[in-house]
Parts: sequence; C-alpha cells; structure tokens
Amino acid sequence: MNVYRFINSKDIRAHLQSLRYDFTLPEAAFLVWQCATAPLSEKHAAWRELIKTMPDCRMERRRNMCEIQSMHGFLQEYIELEEKLLRDFHRESDTVYFYSVLLKDEHFPDGFSESEKYERAFPTLSDCLATVKEEICDYGAEDILHVCMKRQLLSEPNHSMTVCLNNRLEVMDIDAFRSPLTEREQELLGAFEGMWFAFPTPFKRGELVCQKHSLKAWRFPQNVCYVLDSITAWTNREMRENGFWRSRSDTQDMDRLHQILLKDGDVTDMSFSAYSVEDGQIIFDNMGWYLSLERFDGTLTGEQRALYPLRDLLSGKIRPDMFLDALRVLRADEEAKNTAGIRENLLYHKDMSYISAENAGKEAGKKEETL
Repeated sequence: MNVYRFINSKDIRAHLQSLRYDFTLPEAAFLVWQCATAPLSEKHAAWRELIKTMPDCRMERRRNMCEIQSMHGFLQEYIELEEKLLRDFHRESDTVYFYSVLLKDEHFPDGFSESEKYERAFPTLSDCLATVKEEICDYGAEDILHVCMKRQLLSEPNHSMTVCLNNRLEVMDIDAFRSPLTEREQELLGAFEGMWFAFPTPFKRGELVCQKHSLKAWRFPQNVCYVLDSITAWTNREMRENGFWRSRSDTQDMDRLHQILLKDGDVTDMSFSAYSVEDGQIIFDNMGWYLSLERFDGTLTGEQRALYPLRDLLSGKIRPDMFLDALRVLRADEEAKNTAGIRENLLYHKDMSYISAENAGKEAGKKEETL
C-alpha cells in the first residue's frame, strides 16, 4: 500500500520516499489517521488493507493511550465504531441539525471566514444538506474549505455530534466526544491522539518553513512563515547535524527526552520550535505538528523580511552584529514606508483644504461683483 500518499507535507513525503522508509504498522495506521486530505472512506479502505498486508503487533500502554493488544483488532474496532457513529448521525429521531461553512477569504488574517456558524436549526438531515448544497453553489465549490454539520438531541441538548465534510460533501472526520459514549468507545476514539512518532524529516536549523496543514484541521493555515530552530523528534546526534554546536547545553538531554516521548509522548508533543514575526517583534515559540512543515519557497515582504537575516544567523552565515545591523536597516525601511503613507495623506488633506479655501474665496468674490 502507498503509505506515502497519506503524508501531508510534500517535503517530508519526498524525503521518506528517498530513504525508502520502512513503516511499522502503528506508524502507517497513524499517518492514515492524521491525513488532512483523505476522506473517511479512503482511510477505512487503507486500514483494511494494512490489516491484510502487514503483520499484527501490539502497543504498550502510554500516558494517554490504553494498551493495544492487537493493532489488527484495534483498527477493525475503530472502523466499526466510526461506521456506527455515521449511522447514528443519519438517525433523525429526536434531533435537529445545524451547519457551518468555512470559506476562503483573503480579506481575513487567517485566509478564511465562516458562514452560517450553526445559526439555523433544521428538522431533518436532508433539509440541512439541501441548504448546504445551495450555499456551495452560491459561493462556488473551489472557495469552500470544509463544511461542518452538527446533530443535536432535542431531549438532551448537551449531547451532539459533528461531522466534517469537504467541498464534495465527503465525510472527512467525526467529532463524537459530546455524544454518549461507552468507556471503550472513548478509549478507541482517543487512541491515535495518545501516540507519538519520530519520522525522519529533511529540515535543517535555520530553514524558512511554513505549515500546510494543522493536525486534523481541514482549512488554510495562517499565512505565517517561520525560521526553524528544532524538532522534538531530533536526538542529540540529529541536533548536532542540524546546526547546533556540540557544547550547547540544549543538546544535552535530547536523547533522554526522545526516549520519554517514545514511551509516553502524544500528538501534542509532535512539535517544533521556531521564530516568527508578529507586530514587528521576533517571537520564539514551541508550536504543534512538525509533520505539517514544508519549505517556504515564496518571497517575504514587509516586516516578515526580518526572517532573512535571522535565517542567516542561525545557519552560521552571518555574525550577531551583522544580524543586528540588518534588522536596523529593515526597520528603518519599514518606518520610512509607513511615514511616507502618513505624509502623503497629510499633504492630500492640506491640498484639499487649500483648494476649498481658494474656492470659497472665489465664491465670495463673485458675490461682491454681483452686488
């Protein structure tokens, strides 16, 4: 089976293909689960193929995951549970339905806006779907990022289930954690989120990167570029290979941390550390989901240009004093551009005031001549 197809990042996908990476069954199943572009039907087919073609194994109990005695049995149970949840979603007894549409919208900072936002209640799923189809026709399928449909019980309003669809109305994901679930069903649905894996990546410290997909979030990410510092999956050796100096204290406990994460890490630990620019300030933070990273191949503009000298600093191409000099030049340039706009605005209003005064003088002169 082509496991690579389920890797969201084209750069990580190409890197693992070049290594001819040999996936374990848990790794392959996890990559299918986290894929942001495969509909649920394709994921179920892929898991069934893994059950047929890969030897069974078990997974030890983890901090946020119960022991899995058989991966084959777990995957089969997981598929059957999601199919049951979908049947429940279509059951129209004692229910109302709502929907929300996420649209591409470059006028908003995140690149998307939300329509409807679960505002209207529909007595049947078919009524709700009919309205969704009309909205897709109005906006155009190419501008629809995803549709969320919520089923809520009338007798128990706190119980609801949400299904995420793509612009072809294929089911992408099910959120059933507000539904009445048994303890075993909760364990099954939360199992993948309790896993952690260290997949090889092609990235180096100091590279410009961006995020293409967030974990199980089918929308455009924020238009943000980062300078990569490190990835939690790196060991001491990989830290040194990726631009950290041998004597640096940051690398001392990476092997120990790596072993802890292999044993008890979960998806929230599959993170990366990086620098970004916000409101003119360079921010360093630990962010989620290193599997979403791709190399940034665009051109930075405005205050984001500060990431160029930062990239060169972390890559060892320039000294700290050269980095600071470059920042001063870039900030002066940005300030000049900003003040130029203000200056033009002031001059415009000054000219308009002069023209208004001149016109008023002419009108007064005409009145005097008439008299």
